[in-house]
Amino acid sequence: MTPRQSIILQSISLQRPEARPPDAGTLAKTPGFEHPRHFSDLDGLRGLLALSVVFLHYGINDQLRRATGGQVPGFTFELSVDFFFLLSGYVLTYSMRERTPGVAEFALKRAFRLLPVYFAMFALVLAMAAFATRTLPYLVSPLPVWMVITDLFLVTPLSGIAPLDVPAWSVSFEFYLPILAVALSGMLGNYVRRHSMVLVVALAVGMSAVAYLVAVGGHYFGLRAFLGLSAGCCLYLSIPRLKLPARLFKPLIMYALIASLLVIMFLASIVHLIAVAFPWIAILAVVVGTRTRTFLSGGPMEALGRISYTLYMVHIPVLMASALTVEDVSGHPFIKAVALFAALAAAGAFTIFVERPGMALGNAIARRFAHAAIRSPDQEKRV
Repeated sequence: MTPRQSIILQSISLQRPEARPPDAGTLAKTPGFEHPRHFSDLDGLRGLLALSVVFLHYGINDQLRRATGGQVPGFTFELSVDFFFLLSGYVLTYSMRERTPGVAEFALKRAFRLLPVYFAMFALVLAMAAFATRTLPYLVSPLPVWMVITDLFLVTPLSGIAPLDVPAWSVSFEFYLPILAVALSGMLGNYVRRHSMVLVVALAVGMSAVAYLVAVGGHYFGLRAFLGLSAGCCLYLSIPRLKLPARLFKPLIMYALIASLLVIMFLASIVHLIAVAFPWIAILAVVVGTRTRTFLSGGPMEALGRISYTLYMVHIPVLMASALTVEDVSGHPFIKAVALFAALAAAGAFTIFVERPGMALGNAIARRFAHAAIRSPDQEKRV
């Protein structure tokens, strides 16, 4: 072998490290059930349900009660957040199908995914609270210093109390629980994978019980987050063991599931027990939605899906801002309609200028972690 050939072979060995067996937390690919790179229908459904949370906080139930003389209590749109947890658990597990990242790498990427928008809303709410001359909707007055501090570290919801930006309670659990799961994946990964189908059923039963409690007025922040995220993870791991017929993945089935979710959230305020069906329909919607392309995948719904997280986070600060100019926002449906369009516009702006740059930076830094993780000690010495 000539010196030049030796140099070339050595260069190749540096660029292509030896393949390693998957670690305990790595998820195997699913033969016969290859996912698309992007779940467009589920993105659209997440956008639709994010909009339902906006309607809830903007008083749609009050309007329904007025219009029906109190005969219709309104929608239980709080259950939309349970769907978000389920979908997040599924998608996060899917994202680790090739390799489970280290805890530091994952935490960094997760922080850049969630926290830029979170802290932008935190700063906006604090600024409005400082200059407000009247009580703002959903804002505690006077503002407790301890809540500002606990919100800063995303721990307020851990005590069962909503943060300053009320919908942001879910962000705390979306941040901390997946990091904990990655930290425990080496210890529990094989067990969870072997018993994933049983765990999905058990977790769905738990979700049903909590859905009923939410329908009767409960919150149970941490329990809802744990059950939803865990069920989503186990659902993805169960897919290889399920022989799912092709006829299941039809647009008509997806339409029926979406309608069922909305009907359940409408009826649950009247017949609370019907809420127990919500998690089971949600699980079916997640499975079917990975392979379908309906109206959720295009046009306005696709755009709504892209801004779903920022819309979820920004709509309360926008409502607070509208209350700076109008004394009683609750008595002005027109002002709320304007606030809705303002929230959509603000969500688009924060998606472009805050969320996406944060994600890009997080991905770039995470790639450095991933590159360092796959290099062997011998390669480090050669470099």
